[in-house]
Amino acid sequence: MITRLGKLRLDKNERINRFPADVLEFLKNKIDSDLITAYPETEPLYLKLSKYHNAKPENFLITTGADGGIRYCFDTFVNEGDEIVFLSPTFAMVDIYATLWKTNKKIITYANDLSIQVYDITSSISDKTSLVIIANPNSPTGNSLPSNSIQQIISRAKQFNVPILIDEAYFGFSDTTAEPFLKEYDNLIIARTFSKAFGLAGLRIGYLYSNESLISKMYKFRPMYEVTSVSLLFADYLLENPGIVTEYIKSTRDGLSYLTGVLDRLGLSYIPTDTNFIHVNFGGKKDSAVKIFEKNSLLVRGGLPFKGYENFLRLTIGPKEQMMILENSLNEIVGS
Repeated sequence: MITRLGKLRLDKNERINRFPADVLEFLKNKIDSDLITAYPETEPLYLKLSKYHNAKPENFLITTGADGGIRYCFDTFVNEGDEIVFLSPTFAMVDIYATLWKTNKKIITYANDLSIQVYDITSSISDKTSLVIIANPNSPTGNSLPSNSIQQIISRAKQFNVPILIDEAYFGFSDTTAEPFLKEYDNLIIARTFSKAFGLAGLRIGYLYSNESLISKMYKFRPMYEVTSVSLLFADYLLENPGIVTEYIKSTRDGLSYLTGVLDRLGLSYIPTDTNFIHVNFGGKKDSAVKIFEKNSLLVRGGLPFKGYENFLRLTIGPKEQMMILENSLNEIVGS
């Protein structure tokens, strides 16, 4: 059996160092028979989310990660043959759902310099559009649209009463958010996840944040229980103890600073992003790099799907300790 566990996972932008031992021990002690045998109780997390965002519990819908939130939007607002506006490349589930729903895809593509024109997005929204989806920051490009550009897109969608989902999966590593626009635009939905900055990718939990009207419409499509009791336990704890998340974000930024110093020393060019990953150009040594990473039990992801970026690999960023492990392989690659 092939497993990703026990390796340095630089391929899917997860938390790549262990949670503090005292945190894990505390949460393990909370997993008792009742938690396992009783159906999940979501109300406490809804209350925590409302406190965290200074909103009402009715402004939220707990989901199975960001992809669960995207699914709710398709369930609620999209019918077969409807027109959907989204970016390409972006989170793969967007195109998968658009295909499953047999939609008319209005795909906005990035240029080879990884730029995208806001006008291309806004001009694609019309009275035929049923849903707009924008990941900000986007993946796999890793870049963000500034707040004023996001507002232009939301405003354009509002003209046609089209709901727009802003996927903020990488919020925390990026400070850009559409949250201030929720009071002004009643067509806006924000998706957040506990998988990235919160580090709970294995527990599959996230949430949608919007006005009560849109949330109530999407709530009709929720399953009997949104997520598991264990997922709720961990998410609740991290909202109660935000310092754990803040420390991981800080240590990841410190790790990025250390890694870019290494890359500069080795003469490897790179593209920084607004997320917890970086694109590194290995030039003619890309094939060798892949083999060395595999030999050293480092998992990495292929590069960007654009002309001129064929020799890039995407590497997840983490704390300095993990970046020093990566440094050993980088030294070996450059010296090969």
